[in-house]
Amino acid sequence: MIHHFRRGDFELNPVKEFQNEFKSDMGMLDFQIDNQGQNLGFKLSGDRVRNIRFRKITSQK
Repeated sequence: MIHHFRRGDFELNPVKEFQNEFKSDMGMLDFQIDNQGQNLGFKLSGDRVRNIRFRKITSQK
């Protein structure tokens, strides 16, 4: 499930051909996973956008 601040919640459905891709009414999410299985971020593609990248950052305390 993902949440858009104006459009509400969307259910994510896995794309069977690709292990890290999910489809929703909002678009496609492609999670970027490294060799150790850690999430590095994701790409979002939808009606008006293609391959917007979101990178996971860690806080430095």
